[in-house]
Amino acid sequence: MVLFVTMLAACDVAGPEPDRIVVEAFVETGAALPTVVVRHTASLDEPDAAPPVSDAEVLLTLDGEPMPYQPVAGAAGTYAPVVERTAEVGGRFALDVAWQGQRAVASSRLPEPITLDSVRVVPSAAPVEAVFADSLGLEVREGVIYPVTVTLFWTAPEADTAWVRARLRPPASFPSAVVDFVLRTDETRRETEFAEDAAASPRQWSGTYAVPVEALDDPLPPHALDVFVLRSGTDYAEYALSRTDPDRREPVSNVEGGLGIAVGIAIDRRVIAVGE
Repeated sequence: MVLFVTMLAACDVAGPEPDRIVVEAFVETGAALPTVVVRHTASLDEPDAAPPVSDAEVLLTLDGEPMPYQPVAGAAGTYAPVVERTAEVGGRFALDVAWQGQRAVASSRLPEPITLDSVRVVPSAAPVEAVFADSLGLEVREGVIYPVTVTLFWTAPEADTAWVRARLRPPASFPSAVVDFVLRTDETRRETEFAEDAAASPRQWSGTYAVPVEALDDPLPPHALDVFVLRSGTDYAEYALSRTDPDRREPVSNVEGGLGIAVGIAIDRRVIAVGE
């Protein structure tokens, strides 16, 4: 899972104000404190957008206990905690980043852990014809694909107030705006919406991806599929849902005084062998 927001600063003619802090931090329930990435926006005439910041002051406060961070050698813009500490469920953290007189702050809570109970993979019995197109629809050609439907199952906590993102990540993609529009590999919703009955458990979500082949009599190629479910709060949901909004220059941010995202998450990932 890579959630990238900083390059979008150069995608709009007007662009955001230059030299604003951009931070990225995902604190995972039950895991060690993560690294924090700090960058800054750049004017449109600079060759590299969102350059790394290597001289920021980074402090993460977890349940009232200050956790100072230091730069990681050889990884410009990346900061690691000085002392190892595990982020426990229900805990709260605050991130404070200072750089050149600016200060960017964000806070979040650690959600309940999430665990995939099972994964069901159902490839189509035979491949089907499809239309391949680039993102602009300028190059269109016919092809053949195997649609593969995947259903993820997980158990909801008793206090079910979170949001969940479910995603399929095939080993390789192909440029097909038409196929990608029809199929669904990524969705973020309130967790209660992943079941017809809000009290039902486990929750479930189904998505479909495509595996291209050369001919209608070709077998399904063996491959590895990466799947995950991620539980978090409203801040992450707004960020995830706004990443593809064409009317925005950058996703919704929960960082005051800067851009980016700093949230608590819980995640479970599996790698599934398909077609073997």
